[in-house]
Amino acid sequence: MRGLNWTISVVIVGLLATACDQCLGCGAVDIATLVQTQGKVARDFAKAERSWKPASQGDGFQVGDGLRTHAKSTAVAQLFDGSRLQLGADTIIRFRAQPSSQKQQAKLDLQAGEAILETGLQPLTLDMKMGKARIGAKSRVRLVASVDDPVMLDVEMGNVELDTSRGKRS
Repeated sequence: MRGLNWTISVVIVGLLATACDQCLGCGAVDIATLVQTQGKVARDFAKAERSWKPASQGDGFQVGDGLRTHAKSTAVAQLFDGSRLQLGADTIIRFRAQPSSQKQQAKLDLQAGEAILETGLQPLTLDMKMGKARIGAKSRVRLVASVDDPVMLDVEMGNVELDTSRGKRS
């Protein structure tokens, strides 16, 4: 009888682990939450990249998840630290790293289009392909994906310090 109890326990644990993979809020911290949409906005999950499904206000995004806007569509996501990310039309962004309780840091992969990042009361460090961008508190930065460069940063308000393989720049 003892062997049977062990088997049942293993099966239950296995079922719980499988169910947790499919649910939202299984202990993982959302990197961002979709707070506003206009037009056709889609999302995918890390386990099924490019398998786009309609996105809804209130959707949470975790490591590897993506957010996409179509033509004449926009979306606004609030990051874990209160910063806001506004996606323009025809934009794809992927959330690449889990926020740490010790660092105000996010890793975003802007794959197409453009987005505007507005930081809150605290500075935010973005880990990007070109290096790290430390964006000052209450700053506004336009991020533009281009064919030639990984991502172009345009500081509209505030300050940004870039730390690349070529050194630091402000």
